[in-house]
Amino acid sequence: MGLSHILVFLALILLARLLQCFAPLQRARGWLLLVASALAIYWLQPATPIRNFDFYLPTATLALTAVCWVVTAPPETRRQRENWIAGAVLAASVLLLALSRYLGPDGLLTASRPPQTLTVLLLLAGAALLTWLLARFSRPGRAILTVALLLIIALFVLLKTPALAQWSAGGLRALVG
Repeated sequence: MGLSHILVFLALILLARLLQCFAPLQRARGWLLLVASALAIYWLQPATPIRNFDFYLPTATLALTAVCWVVTAPPETRRQRENWIAGAVLAASVLLLALSRYLGPDGLLTASRPPQTLTVLLLLAGAALLTWLLARFSRPGRAILTVALLLIIALFVLLKTPALAQWSAGGLRALVG
């Protein structure tokens, strides 16, 4: 993270604080922080040798966050309209960032050009379907929490073990082309 990142974050903090001072704009403050936090994940992601992985990794992070929230949230919280609107706002933010690929050869907030829009739409639809299915048909119980935790640990082991990371990177390169 460089000085430019810090200055932009400082400006966003000041804007959020300014919005808090005006009563009619207090609701906009929460939405601004939600979108800015999501976009910051993409902005801080460094370039990777695997094509579009610097876009897919933050997207997977947001999807994993949504799935973990659904798995751990009480059923009455899952049904609240504002939570699903927040999910739609996050998905729209990711889609708008993907559409920035048409603004130039380099990514606007990403280290490289975002992937094709149809691919991002399919990825978002899959994440939304998984989140909805978990929200609809699962209860926060020990079994599902244990499985989710083991999957997250397996993902970290895969990413942090050099031999496994190299093997998975080779598989991703073969898959992407």
